[in-house]
Amino acid sequence: SEYLVNKYGRGVKLINGVNRNEFKPLERDKARLRADVDPKSKVILSFGNTFGETRELWLEEVSYQLSKLAPEIHLTKLTNAGTEKLRLWLGVCDLVLFPTGDNPCERACFPIRVGTTLNAERVIATDISPTEFHQTLEPYNCMVTGYTSCELALNIIKFFKDKSFRKTLEENVLRAKQELNWDVI
Repeated sequence: SEYLVNKYGRGVKLINGVNRNEFKPLERDKARLRADVDPKSKVILSFGNTFGETRELWLEEVSYQLSKLAPEIHLTKLTNAGTEKLRLWLGVCDLVLFPTGDNPCERACFPIRVGTTLNAERVIATDISPTEFHQTLEPYNCMVTGYTSCELALNIIKFFKDKSFRKTLEENVLRAKQELNWDVI
């Protein structure tokens, strides 16, 4: 990561890419039919190792803000999900909530679930922190971000209400998926 290169002066930078062979993305309507989820629902997914330290605080704060400001938006948390269950819920969701926070571990990290989310062709909602994955994805303009939990919640609401904003982000996710796939890297 850039953080480690700067800290230790090494000349090699590696990032996690998108494994397009991990699974074939499911169309939202088909996934919702399989999962018995209303096609008109507003669904956010949080998965993986999201439930520790600063990530947990962000997740809870954003969840609280959304419950106050937009209770029609549903947050689903998955832990220890196998590939098929994860593939299904990535298909069901509109957006993946992936909070990080600012600490040395987060700054040095480019979690593989970022690549999994891009492979599923979903937009990531996250706090604005100087992490490797933020710096890598920022040029693609494919994330919903916020400096505070309230700002992030408001931008998530904008994602659901502003069709043009949402369409731009979703198109940019496809470009990021293409350019960050392992074959290209």
